Amino acid sequence: MMADVNPDDDSWLYVKPWSSVRAKRSTDKSVPPTSRALGIDLGYLPFSNVAFHPNKTYSIVAADHSGPSVVRTDNNAESWRELKKFSSSISHVRIAPSHPSTMVVIADAQLWYTDDGDDWVAITPPTSVSKNSRVVDVAFDATDHRTLWIAFGGWQSEAKVAYTTDAGNNWVDVSHGLSAESVNAIHVRSVSDGDVLVGTGSGVMSYDRSLKTWAQYGSGLPRCGVYFLQADETQGLLRIGTTRGVWETSLAPSKPRAHISVATDTVRCYDQEVVYSDRSSSLVDVSSWRSWSFPGGVPSSSTDRQPRVHYAEPGLYSAILRVGNKQGVDSTILENAVLVLPSECDVVDPQPGGCADVSKPTDFVTLGTFKGETRTFTFTGWVKPNGIQPGFSAILCTDALHGYVGEIGMQIVSDSNEVGYLWKDGQWWWGSGLHLTPDQWNHVAMIIDGDNGVTVMVNGVASHLDQPSVAQDLSKLQFTLGTYHYWESRNLNAQIDEVRLYNRALTVHEVRTSMHHPVDPDDATLLGWYQFNESGGSTFFNARGEVHGAPSSGAERAASTIPYGHGSTDTVRLPAGDVSVVQTLGLNARVKELQGRGLVLTSITRKAPLFSSTEQLLQPRYFIAQTLDSIPYTLESVAMDLRGLIGRTDATTRTYHLWTVDAYSPLWQWKRLDANAFHDASSQSVTFKLSQPIPARSMFCVTVDGGPVGVPSEHVHEQEIHCWPMPASDVIHVRGLRPGTRYAIINSLGEEVASGEAATHQTVVSAAELPNGMYTLVASTASATFLVVH
Repeated sequence: MMADVNPDDDSWLYVKPWSSVRAKRSTDKSVPPTSRALGIDLGYLPFSNVAFHPNKTYSIVAADHSGPSVVRTDNNAESWRELKKFSSSISHVRIAPSHPSTMVVIADAQLWYTDDGDDWVAITPPTSVSKNSRVVDVAFDATDHRTLWIAFGGWQSEAKVAYTTDAGNNWVDVSHGLSAESVNAIHVRSVSDGDVLVGTGSGVMSYDRSLKTWAQYGSGLPRCGVYFLQADETQGLLRIGTTRGVWETSLAPSKPRAHISVATDTVRCYDQEVVYSDRSSSLVDVSSWRSWSFPGGVPSSSTDRQPRVHYAEPGLYSAILRVGNKQGVDSTILENAVLVLPSECDVVDPQPGGCADVSKPTDFVTLGTFKGETRTFTFTGWVKPNGIQPGFSAILCTDALHGYVGEIGMQIVSDSNEVGYLWKDGQWWWGSGLHLTPDQWNHVAMIIDGDNGVTVMVNGVASHLDQPSVAQDLSKLQFTLGTYHYWESRNLNAQIDEVRLYNRALTVHEVRTSMHHPVDPDDATLLGWYQFNESGGSTFFNARGEVHGAPSSGAERAASTIPYGHGSTDTVRLPAGDVSVVQTLGLNARVKELQGRGLVLTSITRKAPLFSSTEQLLQPRYFIAQTLDSIPYTLESVAMDLRGLIGRTDATTRTYHLWTVDAYSPLWQWKRLDANAFHDASSQSVTFKLSQPIPARSMFCVTVDGGPVGVPSEHVHEQEIHCWPMPASDVIHVRGLRPGTRYAIINSLGEEVASGEAATHQTVVSAAELPNGMYTLVASTASATFLVVH
């Protein structure tokens, strides 16, 4: 089988040795290539079924024979989206070099054309042109996206080649001069004069547009059928695939044609470089040269084939390329090649935003490798499993590189979501006795502590194994989330959020007191911290500023509802007794039958999430109570500190209500408790005596009647909102608007063009009617910009 090679990054191959795969090869031949499932079926002749975007390195359009459909990826085959589905067959996908949104495909015995990727029309020539012969290949003109050339198959003399200059409305037959030998392939050179070449049953023929005649191309080729044509303009060679092997011959000299490709069109991180590629059709010899110009970039100019450019300020940037050789000179500009957004990778988000969704059978997250050798290690994160997970599926797992032997991971060890661990020479079969609750968020942790053993935690509850750990080299381990060594049968079906990796053993207390809150990103022992809150793109930023992650094989972002934000957590362990009272940051909890064990109390200084009642919340905080083991403790009373929230003289005139929801509820359905509220003027607190005890693992918030509520300055956090994707075409997703917040959309002239009210923390705003341009979404205390491009 044949392979398609990425024209800008030739380490990537898209091939079907048996099944369709994406392969990664290295220039170091001592390192074997790696491959993963491509995610689509390329069919038996993949060389005709893949088309690379002329300006974007990792954007590909392909024929998916499993559809059959034409599909597109903008992240190097990590995920695909369907552009058009057909009923029976598909082949020969092509992209117009001069207008990348224009594409053509042969499918269902018809020739289909689109100018935008959405609306497809059949432009099959009428029988007066085709003579009932089928179209076997198609090629775009190099400089005009409405000009196409097609080849008709079969041993016949009536219809061989035709072209259109108006996207199929009219066709011109240019078959005269070709023999009855079948025409199998057609190619239009991408240089400025664009010779038309066809592969026939007896060699290659070339069409002279001026003389309107055909002539044999090249010499020395034995009689054979030619089925594939590939012109390498930089080497000046035409290569052909025939029934008698692969052959090559020199291409006729031609004036060069400048062309630019770029690896990414959106920059979201201050340290992200933009890799440009010279994809010009220009013979490279002693007379050839190139000159780049990058206004606003560093460097501002270059002569490299693939320069790497850094942009320090947000904005839209263009790139200019001039190329030349003894045949002539050409130049091009790629307008608005890169959109640089305010940096997101050096920002710690204090509220839940996005998460990694690895719920499809093959998807996962790739994190990378880290530095150092260690016997101590900690992994923490939030996991929401969709039902019961496959046995030995992995939340975290590593793959050893370059022959190294080692493994680190956190896995599911039974068919009841029981959690275990992975460590070189460890007890991979050990079960902690702790289980992930299906369909809700669970906080997990794995602590490797050298000679002191292994501790696994779920929602603050710990289980210990007295098993020493050997040292492992982190630089030789590839970290992933959601897959056990890429085995589809052991892939996690879940969502993952707030992942942190340390090269030290955190204490159980540290895990409990940090699980709901941001930590210090400058902690030298913190290897990676992934919040998955990016506004878009195919990178998961590491808050440490290096070893960024990426969604793989279709992993996506989704909205997160973990209980998380600024605040504080206290862990309290009290002597045995029937009733005890514990307190943290204004919350008192009266616990029955604590029996010398413990309780974790958390205060989060944000409005209670997804609180739908119209009653007025005592903002801006809510509370979580969680026991330290599985014993079902209950709470008899809860007290709230009002200092700074309500004036002393007003507090006694208010009516207070206590609301609760399960601590890790997937639905956040708050309900008001039946409780008597007692205000204590001396301590400025209100105590709720519950009519019935409730589970200690609960979240709480308070509403108040009788006037406005003040907010203490130390708890005020400016609303932070983000808009994505960037750029957008049909809708804008807005994250961070508090429910009920009014917003307005302002255009570049300062005019209000739309407005609305946020219903949830993640609001969808229509952009379909907005003209192309930059806009600002303005809310009460924050704003965010976004770009619309249709």
